[in-house]
Amino acid sequence: IDLSGAALSAEDFKPTPDMLLYAKWSRGYRQGAVNFTNPGLETIGPEKVDAYELGAKLTFRGAVPGYFNIAGFYNDFADQQIFGALVAKPTSGLAGGAALINAGKSVIKGIEIDTGVTVLDVLRLGAGYTYLDTKLKDLIPPTLSPDSPFAQIIPRGVVGGPLTYSPKHKLTLSGDVKVPMGDAGALTAGAVFAYTSSQFVDGNVKIPGYSLLSLNAGLTNIAGTG
Repeated sequence: IDLSGAALSAEDFKPTPDMLLYAKWSRGYRQGAVNFTNPGLETIGPEKVDAYELGAKLTFRGAVPGYFNIAGFYNDFADQQIFGALVAKPTSGLAGGAALINAGKSVIKGIEIDTGVTVLDVLRLGAGYTYLDTKLKDLIPPTLSPDSPFAQIIPRGVVGGPLTYSPKHKLTLSGDVKVPMGDAGALTAGAVFAYTSSQFVDGNVKIPGYSLLSLNAGLTNIAGTG
């Protein structure tokens, strides 16, 4: 039975899907930069990425309309910009520092899923999931000149290891309800739960996974004011 009290037949619940299949290649650049305070490492070249993606987008209508999107991607980075720790020479009078350098190649690949449904124009439910597999393929720090005040550059990362700030798993679940309240307006309430798995944040420093729950509520269109 719908909100008007009219009976629904089985045909009303059959989804009417539309599907889009796609493949994409793109090339992007991150511009070079300047290290103002690091003699001998004043400039950084651009970073390049070739991005490949295959995916499908499905939308369906009916008593419970919604959508389902899925994509697989592969990103190939060259001349990647990463941070490196600078070890000062004993005679330099410097304490060390950090610099952005072009130091290697890496790969980011994974899967993204995004889906949601709407029930009776009152309840909306959604879910999203991302799986990341990252790998630092090459790590060659720039050569320092003999007159550099720094003796060594220690890039952040390990060849064969994952990239920083790249959790393998991320899951998001959401739901919100909208209840008409006549002249008083409309009451909305919702919740979003997000889980992020463990990840490296600086070199070999790893933080554990964590969860975050957000709740919200509001009153809209009070007395028809918009």
